[in-house]
Amino acid sequence: MVNRSIHTAIDPAQATTMAEVRTSIDDLDRQIVTLLGERMRFIEAAARIKPQRGAVRDQWRVDDVLTKVCETADQVNFPKKLVHKLYADLIEASILHELVNFDHLAGNNLNGREDDVVVVVEEKKASKVKTVEKETVDAESGKEETTWPC
Repeated sequence: MVNRSIHTAIDPAQATTMAEVRTSIDDLDRQIVTLLGERMRFIEAAARIKPQRGAVRDQWRVDDVLTKVCETADQVNFPKKLVHKLYADLIEASILHELVNFDHLAGNNLNGREDDVVVVVEEKKASKVKTVEKETVDAESGKEETTWPC
């Protein structure tokens, strides 16, 4: 269990005011967005490197990333269902960003606007990444439960 922050001025267990909590969360949010920006630069590199548009969506890699973040969630006491949902959305947005960049580099420019195709991605997203979620019934209690991949 993680109980000492190396990313904020104070340890979460030592916070005694909402001002301290909010300041620390704001600091973390800035760091997270900075890291997400760096991640997106690698997505853009992938768009430049991949030889074909069809190679942009790689289901094996999607599954691999989800497995790895779920393993990390276990190590840092983070809810696996939440990390799965966050990363499923991040992956879909990253694939969209990569497609737009691939098309731009290939001369198939959609005016360079990701929002031109975001509606299509939203409609397809549920069938792409969420396929790993399953409904099961507990034999003893008879209650339905959702099984996640991690």
